[in-house]
Amino acid sequence: MNTYETMFILKSPIEDEDKEKVLTGIRNIIFSAQGEVKTLDSWGSKKLAYPVKRETKGEYYLLNFLAPPKTIKGMSQYLKLNDYVLKYMTTKKEVAKSGSPGEKKTQEVEEELKEASK
Repeated sequence: MNTYETMFILKSPIEDEDKEKVLTGIRNIIFSAQGEVKTLDSWGSKKLAYPVKRETKGEYYLLNFLAPPKTIKGMSQYLKLNDYVLKYMTTKKEVAKSGSPGEKKTQEVEEELKEASK
């Protein structure tokens, strides 16, 4: 299974039950493929940079999940056909290999930040 990140924007304002239908549909697609939802963060309602489907505001969501590659096609089709979804984008996240050259440990980065702030 791969790790994916999907950012999507729903129409704003949207009824709570309609919002829950969309979120439940996305979860069901992932779960039906034996995937796992890691996080689903709501970023709130924001003004769009330009009108999308005649909407000027949207509710932003960020979804991190594990799923087989075939799941992405079904989820994209669901998001594309859903009337409440204005835009979406799914990206595959690369898993960092520990010990690879150029990779800094968290402790090293924190030490460099402390030194730089002095």
